[in-house]
Amino acid sequence: MNKMIWVCLLMTFFASPVFAQNKPSNSTVTQGKKFKPPVLKTLLLNFTDSVVVSVTEAQQALGGKLTVMDAAKKTYTLTYYQVLYERRVMTEDEETGKLTPTRTLISDHFKTTPLPQTWVSQISSQLKPGEMIYFFDIIVKDAQGRVMYAPDLKLILR
Repeated sequence: MNKMIWVCLLMTFFASPVFAQNKPSNSTVTQGKKFKPPVLKTLLLNFTDSVVVSVTEAQQALGGKLTVMDAAKKTYTLTYYQVLYERRVMTEDEETGKLTPTRTLISDHFKTTPLPQTWVSQISSQLKPGEMIYFFDIIVKDAQGRVMYAPDLKLILR
């Protein structure tokens, strides 16, 4: 009986899984040095940050290439971004026939720049003052494959 208990204890000891803690891999740690991402700037033609532009300037910018660079003018590979177009529209009350101004959103995500021609032509033909084109969730990679977020870009139409 005593022998049976020892055999059961030994089997339990060897059968129980043992997991060691692994050091989490962090892509920002390279050869023992912590990576500090550079300050990035997002450009569409010569527009950056939040800028007020005319309808004509926005139409020209939509066909341009979205670029992300740092202070040393080093460009980064664009891997993903989203574009949101906030447009002004009118809604009609079915009972009274009264028109009320409101806004609608058109948005999509992209992995290449410039924007597809169908998107550019469709939005360019609808642009009006008071609307906005917003580039956000911009993700870039550097030469070592480190992933970083770039600042958003907003074109506000006057």
